[in-house]
Amino acid sequence: MDNGKFPPNIYKFVWKHSKFEQIKLLAFTLLSFPFLYLSLKIPKKIINDVLSPDEFPQSFFGVELEQYNALIALSFAFLILVIISGIIKMRLNVRKSIVAEKLVRRMRYGIIEKTLKGDPKISQGELIPIVTAETNKLAGFFGDAISTPAFQGGTMLTILTFLMIQNVWLGLASIAAIPIQAYIIPKLQKQVNLLHRKTVAENRKLSNRISDSMNGLSTIRSSGAMAYTLSNYSDWLNVLYTNRLKVHIKKNFVKFLNNFINQVTPFLFFLIGGIQRPDLSVERSAGLLSRDCGKCTKIFPNH
Repeated sequence: MDNGKFPPNIYKFVWKHSKFEQIKLLAFTLLSFPFLYLSLKIPKKIINDVLSPDEFPQSFFGVELEQYNALIALSFAFLILVIISGIIKMRLNVRKSIVAEKLVRRMRYGIIEKTLKGDPKISQGELIPIVTAETNKLAGFFGDAISTPAFQGGTMLTILTFLMIQNVWLGLASIAAIPIQAYIIPKLQKQVNLLHRKTVAENRKLSNRISDSMNGLSTIRSSGAMAYTLSNYSDWLNVLYTNRLKVHIKKNFVKFLNNFINQVTPFLFFLIGGIQRPDLSVERSAGLLSRDCGKCTKIFPNH
């Protein structure tokens, strides 16, 4: 760490120590969007064109094909797209893991360095849980800090573009629930995060108290203060129990609300798709509604 100091913001820490890696992850993320769009387009073409009773041969991407040959060609094309997309996602996840572990290693070293140099803010009892458990939980965030929001937003825009091209009303239905999520979910998630931070602070204090008790264990036994000490620990554990219970209740409510809003999108798809049916062919409606209707809202980040 420069001058033994951490950047004041966790995003600044990520960007300062991994900006080139984050740019590479972002480029890899952008590479996946053309394949995502094609994976949406080909199933629609199979349903609307290949499986329709129209006359053959027809031209598919500039090639004249009979119905049977067209079905095989497009099916294998879709399979190849799925494989390519899977490989891109796998490589992206591996790179994110490498970046995350490097940042965790750097943060752990910085914390140990500050403590050994006499940082009064971190006690001996707090050092172990901070370096082990707490920094370990940050690994997922470090890898996802920039590339995941870009992937989520790009996926939503790609799917939205595809739907808008097919039918404007269905495209609007796919994003109808997003403003609600954008307003409600972050507010609730902020409350969960505040409760979680409070729990982490209490855990640190408890760890420090345990360390002090172990160092003075002989004094506690000889002075007859065991009952008093255990009573204090009981109070600490009750506080932790209450805080963690609040976190679980809030977190599960956020999940429930998010899942409920996600299911509004398929509802709107079926409703608006049915109303729009006179303007759409049955095949096109089936092709649209057979997709993962909740994708545009499920990818909304809720953290």
